[in-house]
Amino acid sequence: MLPKTDLIHQMLEKNRIQSLDTQHLQRRQQQELMSLKQLQQRQPNYLNDYDQLFRYVTLWLLQQGYDLTPHEPHQVLKNVCLFHLPDVDIQSLIKHRHQLKKGMIQKSDAKLWEGLVFCLDDLKARLQAYDL
Repeated sequence: MLPKTDLIHQMLEKNRIQSLDTQHLQRRQQQELMSLKQLQQRQPNYLNDYDQLFRYVTLWLLQQGYDLTPHEPHQVLKNVCLFHLPDVDIQSLIKHRHQLKKGMIQKSDAKLWEGLVFCLDDLKARLQAYDL
């Protein structure tokens, strides 16, 4: 597994993340926390949980001093999740989200949703250390 600094450096080199000053970091953190609270008030489903996972990944990045860029955000999610959970098939979770979102399938796969919830719970626990 890559050290965290190597992961951050690779994502910076690929223009997938950018550093932010303190003022912008605080504003972005508040935006993401509000968005997360709204998502948590909705009925659980695969797409909602995926969006929540995205918020937790973004909050993790913000805690490191970085934010997403519009360039390949799902690759950032994949890299951050693999950093923390190297044994989870993140690519399948991303593919399943795409199929649901585009209407290629109508119902979420229970096993994939279970894997998604596992990732979500893991990142939630990690971010509790930051009091988020």
